Amino acid sequence: MLSKGIFINQCGWRDCLPNGGWGPAVRDHYLLHFVASGEGDFWVGDHHYHLHVGQGFFIPPNVICTYKADLNNPWQYYWIGFNGPEAALLLTSRGLSEVTPVFSCHMTEQITDCLRSMMNHFQVRPGSSLSNIGYLYLFLSLIPYTPPTVGLENPYITQALEYIRLNYSYDLSVMSIARHLNLNRSYFYKIFLKETGQSPQAFLRDYRLDSARQLLWQGGISVTEAAISCGFKDITHFSAAYHKKFHVKPSLDKRSRS
Repeated sequence: MLSKGIFINQCGWRDCLPNGGWGPAVRDHYLLHFVASGEGDFWVGDHHYHLHVGQGFFIPPNVICTYKADLNNPWQYYWIGFNGPEAALLLTSRGLSEVTPVFSCHMTEQITDCLRSMMNHFQVRPGSSLSNIGYLYLFLSLIPYTPPTVGLENPYITQALEYIRLNYSYDLSVMSIARHLNLNRSYFYKIFLKETGQSPQAFLRDYRLDSARQLLWQGGISVTEAAISCGFKDITHFSAAYHKKFHVKPSLDKRSRS
């Protein structure tokens, strides 16, 4: 039985040479890449992204892009090419679009297991079998959903939200975000609050808490591991903030969903 909404073109894995890459050129189908190790760069439109293990990027059809392995630490990545009338909606449901083509995920082992299984199965049964489509859906289900930023009037805030999305697990601060945008900290705070209705600190905290909760619900990770993975240094502070936002202790929320 074949799906009439999604068609799998290809899937595979590549161990790239230093500076080895593709483009600038276009594809005639949708393409997802996931970085299993190493680093590389992705250019699409006027945007440049430097990506590392645990991140991935999305290429829409007929859009000029370029991607290239790092010179000193070249990446290895998996890819899935697909198409069909439901493809765009499927990607949008995970927050992926031409505006937000890059994603990050802590479930690296689960994703690589899924993509390895899909690649092995594809060699036996190439094309759009339900099992191959199932692997695609499983892969996308492991990507944290990021709400789209369409409607924001200030391009600085769009860039700030993208920077937070890609770096929230690191030692991120309002000052470092403002510095990334080449803005004064006070001015950045003012425009962020006006545009989003939240201070940058509150937005970053809530984003980290939402990401930690998703990790706990997915299972296989402790409260401490979830906190550290999402950028919290103080576990007591994390637990208190988690309880205040979700009205449940993270340890109980973890057990109730396991």
